[in-house]
Amino acid sequence: MEERAYFKSEYRNGEVVAMAGASDNHNMIISNLVAVLNFCLEDTPCRVYPSDRLVHIPRDTIYSRIRM
Repeated sequence: MEERAYFKSEYRNGEVVAMAGASDNHNMIISNLVAVLNFCLEDTPCRVYPSDRLVHIPRDTIYSRIRM
């Protein structure tokens, strides 16, 4: 389903939910931030991904999001 979708989505609490698209300014800020963070973390095992990285979070996992 995801491969044929016309919009980005996320699976939240058992439902597929559409995600809002990002502006050009947002994408430029994210690109710059990812580049700087990757440079700062280059000698560590840490990795930085842009927001479109697909991840699986088990249902019983507790997580939080930073909202700005």
